Amino acid sequence: MDLDKIKDIWKNTEISPSLNDENISRILNNKGKGALNRLLSYERLSMCLLPFCMLLPFIHNKIFADIAPFPLVSIVLFILFCSIGTFWQYYKVKLLKKINPNDMNIIEASKYITLYKKYINYELSIGIIWILTVISTYTYSLLHLFVDKVLPLFIIFVLAEVIVAILFVYFFYRWMYTKNIRSIEHSIKEIEDFEKDNH
Repeated sequence: MDLDKIKDIWKNTEISPSLNDENISRILNNKGKGALNRLLSYERLSMCLLPFCMLLPFIHNKIFADIAPFPLVSIVLFILFCSIGTFWQYYKVKLLKKINPNDMNIIEASKYITLYKKYINYELSIGIIWILTVISTYTYSLLHLFVDKVLPLFIIFVLAEVIVAILFVYFFYRWMYTKNIRSIEHSIKEIEDFEKDNH
């Protein structure tokens, strides 16, 4: 554990008078703040990109108008998701900005990060449902283009596409969120242990 390493350095060195309780607490806080800042950057970037994503179905239809255009229902679902998602990202940014290990106690910080973690799990589930819905409506609109012999191959292709999309979303969330949330939780736990050891 990093806390034990810091304590060992503190005990074994004779040239570190500045490594006191306050400075160790600050080191542990900064570790969590790095992960928190990364999450804030992700959320702000997503909040800025989602409005532009609303244009994607129209760009697709401009290019593939005569081959496989998006049906109206898929376009509406896509725009609705991006609109709600933009406000949702803004809400998550506000929630993350409330977390400040330097200015709040452990219980408050843990409460906010647990709430954020729960929201991310909800978001992942809703995101997968949205992917399934959009792909299903888009696929259904294309069924009339395929003859009976080709239709089974098309359905297999769509199923493979759905699996790849779900796996991509799942591992993307693990890379973008899970690692950083765990880093913050680990930092909060170390600060909590450090405060217990010094009382």
